[in-house]
Amino acid sequence: MKHSLARARVDIDLGALQRNGAAMARRAGVPLLPMIKADAYGLGVEATVRALDTLEPWGYGIASVSEGEELRRLGVTRPVVVFTPLLEQDIARAR
Repeated sequence: MKHSLARARVDIDLGALQRNGAAMARRAGVPLLPMIKADAYGLGVEATVRALDTLEPWGYGIASVSEGEELRRLGVTRPVVVFTPLLEQDIARAR
């Protein structure tokens, strides 16, 4: 069996992300809180936030304070919810 040494490639369709998010928001009937932890699950946090922000979500869910800091550096002003326990040394940064 031959193995390819070519790298894997992923095409991200941000339009599909927006359409799927809009469909979910319609069905839920409430503003979304998209989880964008871990670099938006590998999709790229900046592009993902820009695409989802058009849907006017309530806020964004993340896993760590440093991810929240990244969102603030990107200019995100919506609420950010950390979905993991905060370490004592992270409390001041979280505020």
